[in-house]
Amino acid sequence: MRYLTQRSSGFRFQIRIPCDLESIYGKTPIRISLGPIPAIKARRLSRLLAGRVEVAFFKSRLRGTMSRSDSPDTDPRDQIIEELQDMLLAAILDGETIQAQLEEKHRLEVKTLKLRMLTDELTNQKAMTERMNLVGEKIRSLAETAKEVVKSQKDGTTTASASSSIKEMALQIQQMQSLLAQTLSGGPPKPLLSEVLERWKKAKLKQDVAAKNVNGQINRIRNFIDFCGDRPLNKYKFLDFQEYANLLVHVPANWSRRPEMRDGTLQEAADHNNGLPPKRRHETFTETTISEKYLSPLKSIFRDMAGQHDFPNPFVGVAVRISTEARESVERNSLSTDELNVWFRSAAHEKRPDLKWLPLLATLTGARLAELLFLQGKDIIEVTPGRWAADLTKPLENEEGEEEERKTKNRGSKRLFALHSALIEAGFMRYVASRGQVQA
Repeated sequence: MRYLTQRSSGFRFQIRIPCDLESIYGKTPIRISLGPIPAIKARRLSRLLAGRVEVAFFKSRLRGTMSRSDSPDTDPRDQIIEELQDMLLAAILDGETIQAQLEEKHRLEVKTLKLRMLTDELTNQKAMTERMNLVGEKIRSLAETAKEVVKSQKDGTTTASASSSIKEMALQIQQMQSLLAQTLSGGPPKPLLSEVLERWKKAKLKQDVAAKNVNGQINRIRNFIDFCGDRPLNKYKFLDFQEYANLLVHVPANWSRRPEMRDGTLQEAADHNNGLPPKRRHETFTETTISEKYLSPLKSIFRDMAGQHDFPNPFVGVAVRISTEARESVERNSLSTDELNVWFRSAAHEKRPDLKWLPLLATLTGARLAELLFLQGKDIIEVTPGRWAADLTKPLENEEGEEEERKTKNRGSKRLFALHSALIEAGFMRYVASRGQVQA
C-alpha cells in the first residue's frame, strides 16, 4: 500500500523526501504512527496526509531551496510533522463523530423497521380477523339451516323442502372451504405483478427518478417474473426471492450483451455459463450488482404495492442472503497526487478540448462526466468579479438556437457549482470565451 507500512503495533504513514528538498527537510522519510486501525481507514488517512505533504513540498519549491539552518526559529520538518499530527487528530475526532452519527442512524433504522413490521403484522391480523368473522357468519348460517332441516323432519315437512335445505347447506360448506383456503393462503388474489408495473413506473417518474433508471428497474422485475412466474402480488413467498438470489450468483456479468445469451432468460444464461469449461466461464455478477441492481427494485415495488393493495410485504422481517459464491466487488483505489499530476501534465498537451479540460474539471468540481460534456458557453457565469460558476439550471441550445431539455440524474442535479480558481489560472476561461456566450 502506497505511503503505508504495517507492524504489530499497527499502521505507519511514511513518505520519502525528494532529492531537491533534502536540504530543507533532511534525508530521513517523514513518518507518522497511525496506530492499530482498519486497513481501509489507514489508506484514507495516508492519502490525506500525503496530499498535505505534497502541498508543503510544492510551496517549498516555489520559495526556492532554503537549508534548514537558514531558519533557526522554525524547523520545516518539525513544522510539517506537527501539522500532520494535528490533521490526524482532527480526522480521528471527525471519525468518532461520524461513527456516533452512524450508530444513531442505525438505531433509528432498526426502530423504523420494527414499527413497519408491527404495522404490517397488525394489518395482516386485521385482514385475518375480517375473514374469520366472515367464516363465523357462514358457520352460524349453516347451523340455522341444519336446525331447519331437523325441524322439518320432525314436523313431517315435504321431502322437497328438506332436499332444498340440504343443498343450501352443501353450498355454504363449499363457500366456507373457499374462505378458509383464502385465509390460509394470504387472502383473495391481488393483481398480477406484471399488471402493476406500468402504474408503478408512472409513480416513480413523478418522483423525479430518471427514466433510464426506472426502465432498468422494470427490466430487472421482468427478469424475476421470467424466473418465478407471473403471480398475484400476495402469492410470492420469501423462498421465491431467496432462490432468485441463489440463481443470480451464477449469471454472467453483461449477459444481455453476449450474443449466445442475450435472447434467453437468466436461468438459461446461468446454465450456459455453468456448462462451459471452468477456464472459459465468464465472470459472474458481484454481490453489489445482485443487491443493488436486481434485489433492490423488487424490494421497492413490493413495499409500495403492499401499501397500495393491502397485503403483507414478503420482505418484512426476513433477509434475502447472497451466497458467498458471489464474485467480490472490485475495490477501486483513488489516484495519488503524483498520478494525478502525471495525468494533468499529459492532458495539458492535448489538442482536443475534451481530453484537455475534462480531467481538471472533473477533479476540481466533482461533477458527473455527462454534466461536463454538455456544458455550453452560456452555462459559464461570473457570479461576482473574478468568481465563476457553471449553471445547470438552464436548458441547452441546439445548433438552430432552439432550447432543448438538459437531462440530469434528478431534480437536485439542476444546480450551480463553483469553478476553482486553478481553472482560471490554467486558461479555462480564455477557452470558454473563445466559444462565445459567456455570461459575465
